[in-house]
Amino acid sequence: MRHWISLQSELAAVARGPLALCFDFDGTLAPIAPRPELVQLQPGIPELLEHLAGDPLVRMAVVSGRALADVRTRVAADGLRFAGNHGLELDDGTIVVPPPPFYRDELEVCRMELPGRLRAPGVWIEDKALTLTVHVRATPPEFWDEVHATIAEFIQTRTTIGMRKGHAVIELRPRHGATKADAVAALLRQWELPPERLWFFGDDETDEDVFRRFPAGVMLRIQSKPESAARGHLNDPADLVAFLRWLRDRREEFPSVE
Repeated sequence: MRHWISLQSELAAVARGPLALCFDFDGTLAPIAPRPELVQLQPGIPELLEHLAGDPLVRMAVVSGRALADVRTRVAADGLRFAGNHGLELDDGTIVVPPPPFYRDELEVCRMELPGRLRAPGVWIEDKALTLTVHVRATPPEFWDEVHATIAEFIQTRTTIGMRKGHAVIELRPRHGATKADAVAALLRQWELPPERLWFFGDDETDEDVFRRFPAGVMLRIQSKPESAARGHLNDPADLVAFLRWLRDRREEFPSVE
């Protein structure tokens, strides 16, 4: 998987004109922390987002697994859009794909009963209103399979609840609900931009949905993964700062005109 520096000539060729820049949050704009509330933006990111937001031909969004109300408090830039819960909700009030009937009832059962069944050390459940996230970052790895099996057994008879693994988390969400790719597609429609103008940055398995759906865009993964559908990779959020500085400089070479 090629590092972005080796892709500079290819990227520079498509860096002019209208762009849709979409970012995952945890692990992309901000380094991973032991708990979600401890996460802070990578130094340098706020200033770069603010600068790029001032470009009249750039549209930007944060497409996060966090609840919408949470992620909106963590990043600020004029015109920045937000999608939360891995694409289930947009900041204009849109529910990208409405949950199936009885989903909220079954999620409430999970909310009330699942904590008592998860006995592995360090496990805790984050309530994100539309979804639940089971965190195992503080759980010894030898317990992770047990946690996964317990959740799988618990939701087996709950027809609307699905589960998906992420970085030291297991997401409980609508079995056939929206993905980050659906949220990005909705944003592109609102911005009236084609998929070729999309640049997406992410580090998690849910970001692979976007990479696979929009191969015509610039898909860049944080941390290399051989089986990823992304075009290239950045090392970490600090490397994203270097990349955004490069992009800022390229666009300043060719000033945008509305």
